[in-house]
Amino acid sequence: MPFFSSAPPPPPPPSWEIDAALQHDFAKACAIVIAVSLTTHMIARFLPLHDVKTLQQRKTITLEHRVEAGERLLLTPFWTVIAYLAINATLELKGSRDLR
Repeated sequence: MPFFSSAPPPPPPPSWEIDAALQHDFAKACAIVIAVSLTTHMIARFLPLHDVKTLQQRKTITLEHRVEAGERLLLTPFWTVIAYLAINATLELKGSRDLR
């Protein structure tokens, strides 16, 4: 496009501003995930932990074992919920484009 063109200038790029409601929802979701994560790690402190191979109760429990137990407590239901949401989203796309 020449410098002295009579063509109108190109439109400005879209705005990338995030509205307050989306920021609030994001902050709330982050707080929920952090709270649930801390809760599962606290619950893991009171659970008897067993060795995976021998299935006998561990005599010495390290922080690594506690963190692993807390992650398992958190991630098993988390991925179940993610799978449920993905299946529901897929089923919503089942119909024609006009029905969506």
